[in-house]
Amino acid sequence: MSYRALMRRKLLEQIYDKMSDEEKRLFVYRSMEDKNHTEIMKELESIKRGQSFWIDLGSNVAGNALFDGIAYLFSRLIKRF
Repeated sequence: MSYRALMRRKLLEQIYDKMSDEEKRLFVYRSMEDKNHTEIMKELESIKRGQSFWIDLGSNVAGNALFDGIAYLFSRLIKRF
């Protein structure tokens, strides 16, 4: 297996892991049909574009707030001892 094929497979695995169950079923169904690679990649791009920027931004902000909160509480706990 070439490096390019290995990286392509890794990328597809990462994309597949982020899909919902319905998207996974659609991906498997579409890949079983007689379609070429470019058509499948176009469909994956359209699925990827369906994710909202605001949802991604909100989850990023929430994750940062949670991490900062835990770090703040941990630092306060360390200062007490």
